[in-house]
Amino acid sequence: MIANELKGLSSKSSNQNLRDSDRIDKLEKAMELQAKLNEQFENQIKIIQTILEKTQKTLRLLTILSFSAIGLAVLAIILLIIKSIKHRFSQGF
Repeated sequence: MIANELKGLSSKSSNQNLRDSDRIDKLEKAMELQAKLNEQFENQIKIIQTILEKTQKTLRLLTILSFSAIGLAVLAIILLIIKSIKHRFSQGF
C-alpha cells in the first residue's frame, strides 16, 4: 500500500516535471520569438529614422529655396516700382 502511494507520488512528480519542462520550452521559444520581433522592430525604426532625416534635409532645402524665391519676387516688385517712378519723373508727371 505504501509502495503504491510512493509510485503515485513518483509518477505525479514525473508528470509535473514534464509539464514544467514543456512550459520552460514554450517560454524559451516565446522569448526567442520576442527577441526576433524586437530586432525586426529596431531595424524598421532605423529605416524610418533614415527616411525622416532625408525628408528633413529636403524640407530645409525647400524652405531656403522658397525664401529665396520670395526675396527675388520682392526685389523684382521693388525694381518695377522704381522703374515706374523714374519713368513718371522723366515724363514730368
